Formats: sequence, structure tokens, C-alpha cells
Amino acid sequence: MLKAKLEDKWNYVFLYSSTPTPRMLDKVRMAIAAGRKVVLVYNRRSHEVLKMEDIQGCDILPRDVSYLSVDFRRFLSVFTTIFWLQRRIFRHVFSGCQLFTASLDLLAVAQISSWGKKCVFRHYVRDLHSLQMEGNLMSKVLTFVERRLLRSVHMLVLTCEEYYKTYYSLIYRGKYVIVENYPAHSAWEGFKHRPSSEFVV
Repeated sequence: MLKAKLEDKWNYVFLYSSTPTPRMLDKVRMAIAAGRKVVLVYNRRSHEVLKMEDIQGCDILPRDVSYLSVDFRRFLSVFTTIFWLQRRIFRHVFSGCQLFTASLDLLAVAQISSWGKKCVFRHYVRDLHSLQMEGNLMSKVLTFVERRLLRSVHMLVLTCEEYYKTYYSLIYRGKYVIVENYPAHSAWEGFKHRPSSEFVV
């Protein structure tokens, strides 16, 4: 793992809400192979059984969080995350850097934290949450917020065409691409099963 230095400058930032899966790590490796100066930031949750190996050629900054899923603690963490990202990440990126997010709350805090950096956003959607589809008041509020956040997104990356047809076509008018959430066989070579049921990437 490369230790980030204050004078380092990044032009590609990956923000993941949990330990990255093999498919998510593939995207990081592609950016490295393209010659980008990459930093990978992910929320490390105490209950997770995934552990991540070092990726050569980029900086890796895990951030420990206490919440387990979509709960009140995750909402409160938005404020601390904004300040953390401003201090640890966006002080050290090039203007116009590529920014890849994989959850709606991280897309929101990244847009606030990177204010003035003219970042190019790519937002990755693995699944639709039930809140997005229920049609109640909370669902309508979430859709309202998401529609406005997506206005700043240059490219929407979806794992299923059906997600666009049934939901995102109603709230997003920008570019999108479908990348099925099934990595090549080689991506699983780093997985090892242990008696403790832990998996190692």
C-alpha cells in the first residue's frame, strides 16, 4: 500500500461505501493501467467479512465507519465525511479530476466536498434500493434528491438495463452504460475461503 503524502496530486478518485468487490477493483486497475494517478477511498465497516489486498500503483485510504446499513448513523456521518474528504482528498486533486462514486450519499458528499474542483463524475449503481421503488413519501423525497444529484453526473454506470428502463430513464437524461455485475473468472483468483468464512480479495 502506498502511503499518501501531502504533496501528492490525484486525477482519479474512487469513492466506495464498503470494501470493494472484484468488479469494483477491476475499474480501479483499469484507471491505473491508463496512467491515471489514482486514490481509492472506501468505508471499512467492522462487521464486513471482506478484506482487501494491496493494489500496486495507487493510494488506498480506508475510512472506518460505525454504521451497518442505511440507518440514522449513516445520515449523521454525511457531515463528518464532507470535512474528511475536503481535508484528506480534495485538497490534493487536480482540477477536472475524474471522480467515481458507488452510493448516493457518497455522490452527495463528493459534490459538496469537491466544490470548485470541476470534477467529472461517474456514478456506479449496482442495485436499486426498495426505497426508490415504493412510491411513498420517503421514496418521492429520495427520488427528488437523486434527480438533482444526477444532473452533475457525466456518466451513469448501471449493472442492469432494466434499472434504466424502470427507474433511471424517468430521472436521468445523461449518458449511461451497462456493465453487468459479473467479473471475468480471473477476478476471483484472489478469493480464498477460510474456516472462519472470511473472504480475502
